[in-house]
Amino acid sequence: MTERTRAELALALMCVIWGSTFSLVRESLGGTDPWLFLTLRFGLALPACALLFGSRISYTDTATMTRGLGLGVVLFLAFLTQTLGLQSISASRSGFLTALYIVCVPLLVAAWTRRAPSWRSLTAAGVSLAGVALLSGMRVGGEPMRLSRGDGLTITCALLFALQILLADRLPVKGRVWTLHFWQIATVAALSLLGWLLLGENRLRLDGQLAVSLFINSVFGTVVALGLQLRYQPATTPERAALVYSFEPVFAALMAFGILGERLGPLEWAGGLLILLALRLADPGPASP
Repeated sequence: MTERTRAELALALMCVIWGSTFSLVRESLGGTDPWLFLTLRFGLALPACALLFGSRISYTDTATMTRGLGLGVVLFLAFLTQTLGLQSISASRSGFLTALYIVCVPLLVAAWTRRAPSWRSLTAAGVSLAGVALLSGMRVGGEPMRLSRGDGLTITCALLFALQILLADRLPVKGRVWTLHFWQIATVAALSLLGWLLLGENRLRLDGQLAVSLFINSVFGTVVALGLQLRYQPATTPERAALVYSFEPVFAALMAFGILGERLGPLEWAGGLLILLALRLADPGPASP
């Protein structure tokens, strides 16, 4: 098994983990302030990260810390917009809209390298927009597309995740992966706490569901999944990594049906399928080893 294949299998596992978190977060937000939920999620993830990778974390490496802070700011904004969006849209819908970052990555790579986007990237962007239109309720009869606030927040989240994927590839830190991981989690935890103190509410539903959700989201959805991304994404290209990530919305929809009993209508399923088609079109083809 090549290093790239091993890396892409690890990223696929990350997608399975992340896909399962949409329903858990959606259910938790029913009685918990979103700012407080993020604060608890990343606040618990920080000591878990230190416990799991303590011997491999350097607390005095300022160069890696600076990179981690930069990635953490983007990651914070991505998780914030996704979590706020989940207050008003379904978990399966959020999964499909978040997956738009897979289409955005090749476009951002083209902008970063100052090259014209490929025809496949442009076609994928067009198909994905059609998918968003159907998910948002646009009809063949010509009714205007109306994006809800939750839709807009989640699409913004997709753009931010695309930027985070690109930055994680462009700012690798050899031998300091877990230090970078620790500082980006610390940044999200600090910004979430600040946001809760300034803008949040003291609304917390203490029950078993919230405890399970926080444990899974903190340990697996944050420490393990983000760690897999930082460790293995550099072994492949950002475009191929984004393609592997297309597993995420499918698993998110399946988990939303199994946990929450969510059912998408025919028009929404058509939109979701168009987005999945766009994810496939965005594949740039085999990359050189």
